[in-house]
Amino acid sequence: MVRTYQSLRLFPDMTVAENIAVGLTAAVGLRRAGRDLRVKEAIEAHGLWSIRRTPVKGLSYGQQRRVEIARALIGSPRVLLLDEPAAGLGENDTADLAQALSAARETTACAIVLIDHDVDFVIKMSDRVAVLHQGRVVRIGAPSEVQQDPMVAEIYLGTAAEVDSDGQAAPDESGDAVAGSQSSGQAAAATS
Repeated sequence: MVRTYQSLRLFPDMTVAENIAVGLTAAVGLRRAGRDLRVKEAIEAHGLWSIRRTPVKGLSYGQQRRVEIARALIGSPRVLLLDEPAAGLGENDTADLAQALSAARETTACAIVLIDHDVDFVIKMSDRVAVLHQGRVVRIGAPSEVQQDPMVAEIYLGTAAEVDSDGQAAPDESGDAVAGSQSSGQAAAATS
């Protein structure tokens, strides 16, 4: 089992290749040639070849996230735990991350468990979804079922009275915008 954190845990002065190789430190009996081949394959699989010799401190946040995912997957874990992997990523980087995780899911026997606030990302990546609100499980099921649940919609969007026709927080009696429970909803997903 391997996990990543919401905050990156990379070695900033090490290169992309060196950071990914750290994921093999526990590999017993793996010779240098085998290790180098696995690192090369991981770099290629995650679209990092052109920057493999670059220290990670010089990379964009999205590239750093891909390095972290490549490092987590290089040891062929049975389970990969991802703590808000799409946090702080733009739309393109989130799409790249989803593609990399989908490819890993298809080519390995690794189950992926992720927690994220990006509902679209969670739905796209999941076979099953659990929605938590204030520490309690509200709904578990297939992504399409969970997406249609009125309680889930209320947790993520607030009540109809709190959201205007453009999906923006509507003002309450005092004139302040009401965000409902937007920030307290979290989705956990499992894929295999």
